[in-house]
Amino acid sequence: MDIVIESFLSFKNEYFDQYRIGKSYYPHGAIYGNQHCQNPYLKTEADIQVKYGGFLEHWLTEQYPNLIVHAELPVYNLPHARSDLSIHFVNDNDYWSNQQQIRDSLKIVIEIKYANVHHPLFDFKQGGIEKDIKLLQSLPEDVKKYLLLIDEAELINSNNDIVKNILKDAKTSNILVVSNNISLMNTS
Repeated sequence: MDIVIESFLSFKNEYFDQYRIGKSYYPHGAIYGNQHCQNPYLKTEADIQVKYGGFLEHWLTEQYPNLIVHAELPVYNLPHARSDLSIHFVNDNDYWSNQQQIRDSLKIVIEIKYANVHHPLFDFKQGGIEKDIKLLQSLPEDVKKYLLLIDEAELINSNNDIVKNILKDAKTSNILVVSNNISLMNTS
């Protein structure tokens, strides 16, 4: 099985109830108030970077000791562009003295989007996901590319035209969509 999918499923099984992610916590959409993300445990993509990234690092260390996880590294050949998470192959005697060495060690890049309960399609409609797809498309072919979509209340419908087109774009570009919303994974 794929290490990103396998680790994400482990993370989901272990933490999503604790982090209150999923349809069962929001059976009718937003609970109350005007807070975009009503979840006190995961509020932003950065929260997912920290929590899933830390979990992924630990998970990989046990099985693949030469793979390490980083957040916000300059793996793209674009100024100021950083990956949400990246996985690198590193030998014990490796040192990185320049960006090219970082890119040479690159094996996997994961861009993260968090669809909150109030506006689950925000990043689809405002171009955030398209921007991440374009970044991922710019990577060399030998780098595995992932779009991790956390759907807080599993409200995203894969039959929505905007969603369908973006997921088709990802599939065409060999970007694997990983999500707690199974319909988004099956579509890609």
